[in-house]
Amino acid sequence: QILYRSLKGAKEMFMRGETSAETLKRFIIENFKKEPLARLEYVAVVHPETLKDEEIAHTGSVIALAARVGKARLIDNIIL
Repeated sequence: QILYRSLKGAKEMFMRGETSAETLKRFIIENFKKEPLARLEYVAVVHPETLKDEEIAHTGSVIALAARVGKARLIDNIIL
């Protein structure tokens, strides 16, 4: 739930005009800090084909993350 909720929130920020990858990542990091059972391992805003980090998010950019929830390692992503 925390993974999807965080990604969806970041996408909503992007749809409202936020393009700073750092700001989008910070939103996700702060969201995870509120969830004591989940530990964020990484979050990145990347180009959809090269998977290189992007400083500015564009339509088609991907936000990818991995987190531990209990013993499970979960990964998810969303296309902006």
